[in-house]
Amino acid sequence: MRTVDEVQLALIERLKADTALVALLGTADQIKETEWQGASFVYPAVRVENTVRPNVAYCPPDDVDITIFCLSEQKSSKQCSLIAARVSKLLHNTRGITATNGVNFVFFRVTSIPYPKQQEGQSVWQSPVEIVSQVK
Repeated sequence: MRTVDEVQLALIERLKADTALVALLGTADQIKETEWQGASFVYPAVRVENTVRPNVAYCPPDDVDITIFCLSEQKSSKQCSLIAARVSKLLHNTRGITATNGVNFVFFRVTSIPYPKQQEGQSVWQSPVEIVSQVK
């Protein structure tokens, strides 16, 4: 069984390797885990979260629910939409990707790309791209 941390590290590696996504963000340094607690939060940014659901037969592959938060503080939601679209195009219907830490993604399937929203009283646009996957 793969751990949440192993899967998260592999996802971040995959996202940072995509030059088109990095170009939208300005730097790969803005692709991090949702739990990141640095001193300064810079936008635009991407944050990665996942839940591993072990196979009931205790053998791979395991199911993984992934949320990739695409964030922007521009006045318009367009930048956030572009980032979410790139993340979706990068991962949707891809198969057989193995990360350097050994996590093998059997497949990715994007299940939701919501229109960006702002929380009450905040100026940050957010679009959580929902993905299902399986890992070995």
